[in-house]
Amino acid sequence: MHANLQGQSFTSTPLDVSRATSADVLAQFERHRKPTIAAPQTIGLPSLFASARRALGFHEHHTPGYDEPTHVYATEPAVAGAFRLSDVFPAPSGDQLRELDSQSTQRVPAGVTQTMSHVVMNASRVLQAGARLLPIADAPPAVQDGDVIAWHKRAARFEVVTPAAFAIVADGDDAATSPLPLAGAEINLGDAASHAVSFTLTRREQKDRSDADAEFIVARALSLGLAQLCDRVLLEAIVASTPSAFTLGKAAAQGLRFDELKAICGTSAQGATVGAAGDLRVSGIGADLTDVIAPSIVGAFGRAAVAVNDEIRIVIKRTSIRGDMEITVFVTLEALLPTSDFWVAA
Repeated sequence: MHANLQGQSFTSTPLDVSRATSADVLAQFERHRKPTIAAPQTIGLPSLFASARRALGFHEHHTPGYDEPTHVYATEPAVAGAFRLSDVFPAPSGDQLRELDSQSTQRVPAGVTQTMSHVVMNASRVLQAGARLLPIADAPPAVQDGDVIAWHKRAARFEVVTPAAFAIVADGDDAATSPLPLAGAEINLGDAASHAVSFTLTRREQKDRSDADAEFIVARALSLGLAQLCDRVLLEAIVASTPSAFTLGKAAAQGLRFDELKAICGTSAQGATVGAAGDLRVSGIGADLTDVIAPSIVGAFGRAAVAVNDEIRIVIKRTSIRGDMEITVFVTLEALLPTSDFWVAA
């Protein structure tokens, strides 16, 4: 399956929502967003910061014929926007780059454009082990005709092509028919769990660095969080499928090559050993560490995927007269396991 990262981008929208929560602000954004066709862009946090600083804490209602407002409603000073995994990852200033630890920077060759999805894939254990990241575009909005509302649903699947099973056929006999050799998993983000994170960017933290540096730090934290979320969603789905204990014989029976096998070592370090050369292995399979599950998993991660919203919603709210900002991000992920090529380390 091929994920299309091109499409619409969305501009930030100043919002006036009476007694609004972050979810209300996000719903208002959904009604006001303006799709445009655009080239790859950064996630645009500086413009959202500026809009949040100017956002008013009230909304005036003007009745025709009156110069002064007839009603004033209290609102949250907030703005909503969105970024895509195909957006360009922001770069920090030289000063900020020197202050950050080496693990927080990405060294990119000259002339190469790094996107948010690149950073997520570099940080995720399951994606590094071979799992696919599938950004899924939103379905079109609902259509209403009178009292009837029609909702769009995108039919999508993640499919793995399996070997066609040839068999001996006696002279004069017909070949036995079988289904198309495909293993698939339906993609249905509408029924998947939504995840959110919210944190505060204080006025002091804003004054101590430029908007570009603040955008880099927020983008880096979000990409690391999305990578960890990919690991948790997929590994928890594998554990929930109650896989059996791993043996090389079981992997061979599934028709897997040895180099397809990768391992993720959980917090119990079950079956983990470190070789003389410093290489981590689980049941003899090359491995990496994770803190999102306890057991250790061995399997063909190239036959699994994580579906994610291509457009990730973000709400920025000014929470004090000093200018402190509350940043809230919403995202939906779904684990896709079309085959049962995973086991628990013994």
